[in-house]
Amino acid sequence: TTQGILDNIFAGISPVGVIGDSLASGSTDEGSFRDYSWWKVLERDSGATYHGFCAGGMSTRSFLINNNYGMPVLKSTEQCALYIIGLGVNDRSALGDDYLGSVSDIDTADYTNNGDTYYGNYARIVQMIQEYAPNARIIMLTDARYESGFNVAVRTIAQMFGCFVLDLYNDYASLYAKGGIFYQFQGTTAHYSKLGYMAIGKFMEKALSNMILDNLPSFKDI
Repeated sequence: TTQGILDNIFAGISPVGVIGDSLASGSTDEGSFRDYSWWKVLERDSGATYHGFCAGGMSTRSFLINNNYGMPVLKSTEQCALYIIGLGVNDRSALGDDYLGSVSDIDTADYTNNGDTYYGNYARIVQMIQEYAPNARIIMLTDARYESGFNVAVRTIAQMFGCFVLDLYNDYASLYAKGGIFYQFQGTTAHYSKLGYMAIGKFMEKALSNMILDNLPSFKDI
């Protein structure tokens, strides 16, 4: 009688802030359809409040100064109980390996000293969130389709600042790879269709619920 009761426990968390790029803002080959983004699926299914701090082309560098969807907006929006960060695709593809940097670009005591690199700016985002919403939990997503130093950085920064990693590459890459369930919805621009984002949303409900249950002591009082 108890089977399945906890399958969608993610729905008990509100409000939630989602930080990301085109893959979080519902971009398709035809345009951007925010209402079809994966987190909108979670919002509708849970009845919780979600805030989307995401836009096509977003990188860790641009997020810090983007006045429409970036850090300035996040800090003027209510504190969230949970923030989900999915940034790195544009950092790797547009800014390149020279932008990656290293742990030495992070000043854990004063984020204004962080270097202008992926390590430095990603950590700055985390530090600024923890300063603004000190009781919030932070879940960081790796790039499901491409393993690189940028994924290594996500895992490293999460460990440094007590965050959680939903490791899409290590745990779920086969779903996104050729022949995987999501690949059939991928367009020529590497974005997904509206149906694809719906499928990813349903997957994220399960993946986030599993992560919460695996770390229940850290989430039960959220």
